[in-house]
Amino acid sequence: MTNNNEVRDAVSPDRTLYDRALRASGREAAATLAAAAFTMAYFWAAVWLLEDSDMTILSMPVWFMASCVGGYFVSVAAVWVLVKRCFTDIDLDEAARGYSAGNLEKAGGEEQS
Repeated sequence: MTNNNEVRDAVSPDRTLYDRALRASGREAAATLAAAAFTMAYFWAAVWLLEDSDMTILSMPVWFMASCVGGYFVSVAAVWVLVKRCFTDIDLDEAARGYSAGNLEKAGGEEQS
């Protein structure tokens, strides 16, 4: 009869690495969603705040230039911040190598016996 602790120890290092990789990807997705929401908020705020302005830039209304052209620069800055501060280099193939369905089935079968 196999000790349950031995089975968990055989699977847990790979599972821990894979779980950490999935948590990191969840944080990255949340940060990306926040950056997209910020960019969208900037776009609509620029339109709403500058819609009554009579100023033009290159023969275009200032609200257009601020929202569309300025929004491009805001989105580029948001992506730069995401890449430099939020994203981590994770090799999901390496993390998943020991966490395959075959290893889980084998571990599950050993725990039941």
